[in-house]
Amino acid sequence: MESNRSMKYALATPLLFATALSAQPTGKLDSDLTALSNPNISIAVVAGRITDDILAMADKDSLPSRRTVQDFAVELSKTLSKAIAGQTTPAKKFAPVSASILDVLQSSGVPSYRFHESIDRLRDALIALNASPTEAKIVAGRLMTVGQEIRGPEDHQLEHFLRIK
Repeated sequence: MESNRSMKYALATPLLFATALSAQPTGKLDSDLTALSNPNISIAVVAGRITDDILAMADKDSLPSRRTVQDFAVELSKTLSKAIAGQTTPAKKFAPVSASILDVLQSSGVPSYRFHESIDRLRDALIALNASPTEAKIVAGRLMTVGQEIRGPEDHQLEHFLRIK
């Protein structure tokens, strides 16, 4: 009986640890995005925290520039603060936004279509949070720039070849 219980714990512990690790990367980002629902908070301060969150989540071997991430964070912060103004928005509502950002940060070496799907998911998540389609497209474009720095020149050449803007 005791060995059966020990076996269950031995099997459950790695699973719980893996679950905690997979939820952990975006927890701080979700929390900082939630702060944008406070009308008295400085967008610049939150954008700075979001910039730090994103850089902390990025792979150290393919870091985007701080300036590019900051430009994205400022645009994201402005758009979200406007979209969720006056609402109490729980952190879990930002999970699709955070997941899309994390996917882009981890997009080095993945097929281009998956990278572009992550960008589209961010845009759709922002619209679901009440951002205008135009604002969501601008933020998505900024995230694409972050991703292009991570992914390298292949997407830049493809974009030029296809004349996609």
